[in-house]
Amino acid sequence: MRVPLVSVIICSYNGKDRIKRAIQSVLNQTMSDFELVVIDDGSIESIEDTVRECSDNRIRFFRSGKNRGLHATRKWGVELSKGEFIAILDDDDEWVADKLEKQIRQIVSAHEVGLVCGGAIDYYPDGVKMLRLPPGFRISYKRELVEECTIASSVLFRRSVYESVGGFDSSLRRCGDWDCWIRVARCSEIRCLLEPIVHTHMRRDSLQRSPDIEGFGADRWRVLEKHADELTRLNLWHKAVSRHYHSIGVRYLRSGNFVEAQRCLQRALNEDLNLDTLLAWVAARFHLPEASWERRALRRIKTEARKYGITK
Repeated sequence: MRVPLVSVIICSYNGKDRIKRAIQSVLNQTMSDFELVVIDDGSIESIEDTVRECSDNRIRFFRSGKNRGLHATRKWGVELSKGEFIAILDDDDEWVADKLEKQIRQIVSAHEVGLVCGGAIDYYPDGVKMLRLPPGFRISYKRELVEECTIASSVLFRRSVYESVGGFDSSLRRCGDWDCWIRVARCSEIRCLLEPIVHTHMRRDSLQRSPDIEGFGADRWRVLEKHADELTRLNLWHKAVSRHYHSIGVRYLRSGNFVEAQRCLQRALNEDLNLDTLLAWVAARFHLPEASWERRALRRIKTEARKYGITK
């Protein structure tokens, strides 16, 4: 059997009502040299019939007998796949039509590039949509070590680099992609397309926006502990801890738990004074509910601040 250039991996848990959109966005790519590995991660209601409706000989379907968790399932998907390059897509997201074509053009042009990512348009449950872009044309090892700069559904990476760093840590329920990209960034270059190449749908019940904030925090802290020696060596520990509490605080802010949000954001500020953390702290201090204008304002302020080196 001919080996495809790219292996696309979609892992789904109870995604029967949304996965068809994701699959179709892959099949609509302007570049056709790929296989699509779809894995049902032990869903209560199997997605197999929905996948079979998207009739295409590039699709390979697998089902796990139990729910393994996202990163364990992604790791299995990579093991099942055959392509030289690998791209992942969440079952509730979708790609723009030339996503793979643009990324392949960039990654094959330079051997030192191990991963290419891009921007996204985020769609929120209240109907708001916002643009999210990487911080620059490249993401340095130091930057990825401190904050999660990559959007999972936007990445395309070399299999050889992924395997050399050990792949996804299947023991992490959350943040396993960030942990992997940190290791990729240490040994190769991460380049970015400063344009939206994926549409992300921010479901209230998604793993990314799960109400289990303590679980999210625990997994995120485990990633920091895994890389603690490097963070200390590079004098980045306080910045990383600040970013950690910022991420947790913002989640509490979104949930309306202003007391916990203020507590976490204050801890973040104690570690490292940062403009967007200060803005979030003000919102928590004065019990300002998250609204579309606030999300847009914060994102615009952060983007402008980066241009002038006020925040990183």
